[in-house]
Amino acid sequence: IGNVNANNNGNGRDIPLDQNGENKTNINDKSLTLVPFYAYYQDGIVYIGTTGEFTAVDVTIENTTTGTVYTEVLNMTDCTDSVDISTGGAGSYTLEIETEYGDEFVGSFTLY
Repeated sequence: IGNVNANNNGNGRDIPLDQNGENKTNINDKSLTLVPFYAYYQDGIVYIGTTGEFTAVDVTIENTTTGTVYTEVLNMTDCTDSVDISTGGAGSYTLEIETEYGDEFVGSFTLY
């Protein structure tokens, strides 16, 4: 399941997220699983928001082409926060979000 409620006003690029890890919800083909996060990239910044109730999340963004890694603990009490990756340059990126409950969500995107 990709982004939900991605609020980038059409100016950025959505980053699809899926649940990962041991706590991944098993679903059948007729069910939908709500991913409580959305993310988008705009002008060197990855914006991350939540539709759930989380106080903080650990975020890791890696440019797998260059090996550059950005790690942040984001305050989600306002439902949105951001990570500046403007120094990362072009390449393939992975985005990992881990909640205080141990749930993990992953996505990937490419910058040219």
